[in-house]
Amino acid sequence: MLTTGAQNVVWKDISAGYEEVLRRDPGDERARNEYARWAFRCGQWKIAKEAFAGLNPPDYEVFGGRQRFEQNREIVNRRAGSLKP
Repeated sequence: MLTTGAQNVVWKDISAGYEEVLRRDPGDERARNEYARWAFRCGQWKIAKEAFAGLNPPDYEVFGGRQRFEQNREIVNRRAGSLKP
């Protein structure tokens, strides 16, 4: 995991790039999976939860395998659920 400050800086750049790619090609499932992974890595829990929910089907390779994907999704759901609206 990145430090909180690094997470915010990295997320700003990464999200802008992936959001542009997905705006131009909403069917790019690889980019959608990578976006979800980066949201997780950058601690963007609400965004990651939405992104993980939109993966149909998930590309387990992007996450390092099915087990890692499931672990990451569990962490996302737990952390996103603990945030106050």
